[in-house]
Amino acid sequence: MAGKQTETTETPREPNMADLMAMFAQTMAQQTAVLGKLGENTKPYEPAFGDPAYQERLRAEGHFDTFPLPVYQNGREAEAKGLSAEIRERASGLRAGTYLKTKVKDGVTVERTDKMVHLKYRSQKIEDRMAQPWRNFEELVTMVWDEMHAA
Repeated sequence: MAGKQTETTETPREPNMADLMAMFAQTMAQQTAVLGKLGENTKPYEPAFGDPAYQERLRAEGHFDTFPLPVYQNGREAEAKGLSAEIRERASGLRAGTYLKTKVKDGVTVERTDKMVHLKYRSQKIEDRMAQPWRNFEELVTMVWDEMHAA
C-alpha cells in the first residue's frame, strides 16, 4: 500500500526536577523585573498634615510650644519654638522692672500685665545690638531672671 503513513505516537515525558527549577527561576526573574518597574513608578511616602507621625514630628521639633503668657521682645512676639520649658516658664514669669542697667545702656525694661510680658531694650543702632551681652533670647531671659532673683 503505497502512501500509507504510519503514525507514531510518542508519550509525553514527565519534566524532570532540573527543568522545573529552571522554569521557576525564569518566572521569578520576570516577576522581580515587573515589580522593580512598578517600584520605580510609585511616589515616595509623603505624610500629610493630619498624619499622626507627622504631627508627632512637629511636636518633637517644638512647633506647638507656647509661652504660658504671650511674651514680646521690642514690640514683636517672641517665638517659643525650640526653647526649653524652663525658659518659656521663666520668660512668662518675669516681673516688671528695669534690669541689667550696668551691662546695657538704659537697661532692659520688663513690662508685665496679667495678659502679657514685654521686654524692651535699645536695639535701633548697630552699636546697641553689638553691645548686648546676650547672644540669643534664652540668654537674655536667663540674665534678667538671675538679676531679678538676686535682688
